[in-house]
Amino acid sequence: MKKKLISIIAFALAATLLAVGLPFAVGASDTFDVEKKGSITLYYTHNGDTFEGLDIKLFRVAELFPDGTYALTGEFSEYPVNIYGITTQEQWDVVASTLASYAIADAIEPSVLKTDSEGRVSYTELATGLYLVLSVNTTNENGAYMFETFMLALPAPDENEVYQYEITAYPKCASYVPSLEYKVVKQWNDIGISDERPLSIEVGIYKDGKLDSVQILSAENDWTYSWKAQDDGSVWTVAELNVPDEYTVTMESNENVFVITNTREVPPPPPPQTGDTSVMWPYILILCLSGAILIAFATRRKRAEF
Repeated sequence: MKKKLISIIAFALAATLLAVGLPFAVGASDTFDVEKKGSITLYYTHNGDTFEGLDIKLFRVAELFPDGTYALTGEFSEYPVNIYGITTQEQWDVVASTLASYAIADAIEPSVLKTDSEGRVSYTELATGLYLVLSVNTTNENGAYMFETFMLALPAPDENEVYQYEITAYPKCASYVPSLEYKVVKQWNDIGISDERPLSIEVGIYKDGKLDSVQILSAENDWTYSWKAQDDGSVWTVAELNVPDEYTVTMESNENVFVITNTREVPPPPPPQTGDTSVMWPYILILCLSGAILIAFATRRKRAEF
């Protein structure tokens, strides 16, 4: 492979390094030491979130020579990839993706470190040259993220045109799909007989019409269940499974909240009692006797007239 001028590399990589948060000055000094070891520290963060446990894969793809030239190195030297005369961010993106494709296809062994609780990974004792960092995908409760593939140079000039061997960069989040929060709430319409309702119910959670999970709602979880899912256009629905006997069910949705209501008709109360019927018989007896006396008296009087 032809050797490449470091000034051209520095100029073209400026936009890349700026994109990942690394200061880069065009027209930097040619004073550098190709034998000096350096380090690369990367922070994987986005909107205040930090990502722990990511496997970050780093490759040294080109070496730096004392006369200020670069050449693809190691297994990468066999690839027909041109890195000469590149002056734009878009061109370097193509180079990075091309070399990454070869590295993955040929299973080239990278240097792999995991990010810590601050989303940080640090590679130390690195030789000078050009380095390739592969993209990485991850998720958390707030969404799904993809950090881009990119390249950076070691050493790289700072704003004072002094070459730095300890580089810090913030890889760009190339895509982000936020999560939405969903909630299902169980309501009961059974005033007066609430002590007869079941202790729990089962609710099916469906994603695009396919059962995603079955959740148990009860008084222990306040008859509610919440979950988060990526805002990827999927349609979420819910359905109560095995509706309790004597109950009817309705389901409503308000944006991302689903409300399931079970209703049971309360039987009408008995008519109110006007008094104590247990002491009514003396009055009934008196009325009957009075009626009998009146009838007997009327009968005797009628006979006397004849």
